[in-house]
Amino acid sequence: MFLMAAMRRPGSADVQVKVRNLSPGGMMAESPVNFSRGDPVEAELRGIGIVSGKIAWTAGGRIGVQFDAPIDPRLARKPVSGNPQPQLVRPSRAMWRPSIR
Repeated sequence: MFLMAAMRRPGSADVQVKVRNLSPGGMMAESPVNFSRGDPVEAELRGIGIVSGKIAWTAGGRIGVQFDAPIDPRLARKPVSGNPQPQLVRPSRAMWRPSIR
């Protein structure tokens, strides 16, 4: 799994982390910022929203977060709605210009 998430200590700025593993009870992520075991954190996960928890472990730029309440990880795996491909515009008679061929 590869998912970007915004994490923060309460009252601090957001930090972008790469979520590598997500389960109902927690997640493992790569973080550019050092956290300490026991730090309270909030993570904003796509499809789920803001989830609170605490740092359960840290090791070599990776962190483990234990959520305060279970989540449904399938919600984060749902495809993003909308079509990521640009839509082509079909020319109509109203768009026609006599000097342009």
